[in-house]
Amino acid sequence: MTVADVAEAADVSVNTVYNYFPPRRTSSSTGWTASPCASPA
Repeated sequence: MTVADVAEAADVSVNTVYNYFPPRRTSSSTGWTASPCASPA
């Protein structure tokens, strides 16, 4: 599944998806975890 697939399913643009969910390389440097099932360390 790609970002474009998610955007199409949500009936929004790819840019809108990136506004709410930054690219992984950006989010990983801030310590943000995309996985809802991640357990605390």
